[in-house]
Amino acid sequence: MLLILAGITLNSIMGNNNLFNTSDIAVSEYNKKQIQEKIELNILGLMLKNKGNATIDEIIEELIETGITTEETSDREGGTIITEEGYFVEIVNQNNGKWEVIVGEKGKPNIRLNCITDTEELTGKVEVQITGKLLNIGIKQLIFPDGTSKEYTENTINIKEYYNIYKNGDYTFTLIGNDNQKIEKKISVENILEEKIDITVTRNDESVIEATITWPDKAKDFKKEISTDEGLTWNQYEGVVQINQNSSIIARISNNGKLVKQQTLIAYITSGSYKFTMEKDLNEITIVVAGAGGGSASGTYGSPRSRGGYGGYYKDDITIETGIEYNITVGKGGYRGYYYGHRNNGRAGGSSAFGSYSASGGGGATTSNVSGKDGATNVPGVYGGKGFLSGDYGSYGQDGWVTVSYEEV
Repeated sequence: MLLILAGITLNSIMGNNNLFNTSDIAVSEYNKKQIQEKIELNILGLMLKNKGNATIDEIIEELIETGITTEETSDREGGTIITEEGYFVEIVNQNNGKWEVIVGEKGKPNIRLNCITDTEELTGKVEVQITGKLLNIGIKQLIFPDGTSKEYTENTINIKEYYNIYKNGDYTFTLIGNDNQKIEKKISVENILEEKIDITVTRNDESVIEATITWPDKAKDFKKEISTDEGLTWNQYEGVVQINQNSSIIARISNNGKLVKQQTLIAYITSGSYKFTMEKDLNEITIVVAGAGGGSASGTYGSPRSRGGYGGYYKDDITIETGIEYNITVGKGGYRGYYYGHRNNGRAGGSSAFGSYSASGGGGATTSNVSGKDGATNVPGVYGGKGFLSGDYGSYGQDGWVTVSYEEV
């Protein structure tokens, strides 16, 4: 009998539901109740002072002032705090003017991550604001959708970062705490205007350079403007723009006063050599390299006529380095075959180039009624400078051109 009683006594002391454990639980519940009542009294006092109104910011500020928590152990956005005793507390708005206080156990808080986009309107760029928090423990790393990351110092409990998105799709952000807690947040972006503004340059038959702007279809109701003085003045776009010297054209789309898209084109249209350096923090550009037209042959009136070849044409999206100088060459039109009592062949047009990308000039026409060879093109049916029909004195070929265009948002 004594052994049985001893067993019962030992079990009540040492078992899972022993007196010590039961006592600890009772003390913990008592402490949690005390904390709950203390916070509720603070909220009640604040609401009486504010005539029945209180925001989560005001409540947490009150709890900080009364010493229940600190700025470092409070999360205003999530409505959570850690008390000085180490209890995790949620303060929940019941949407009826009342606040519920939920006191949890002692222990580590959960990591939080929030991602907010700056607009839902059609735009050329979406800016994402990323906020994160991990009370007491701190945040170690934020991983962006493109695989890049940012590391934080050991005592960082709050973060706020920004990330720009230029294409529609799904994007995932990952936040990691110093205790290796991990949280992911996926957002879907569908309001980016991906289609570019296209500025195309050609020479007409009178050798005048004309720029034509094609606007994205989805932006038909937006404001469309151009500038030919590097953005000093802006005008409504009304049709073809003529250029008579090396210059730039900027075309932009705006909606409700906010810039949606902007395309800059720099045109080198006079034969010669130039330098180009990208000063902006951009490395993707579109180039057009157009060779010069070939000259036509000279001959007597009534003779069969041939023409000088058209210059080659090369268009491509390329990647360049900011701050690096690139050589540009604009080919000169081929010489005509001038008539001095006998007939002469036309000369080939000069090649144009941007760095290592080039387009050959058109071939010269011959007196035997053979037209000059057209330069190669990577855009079917599109060529550079024109060559013209032969005549009594022949005709010069048109100069080539080079354009550099890039998008800014």
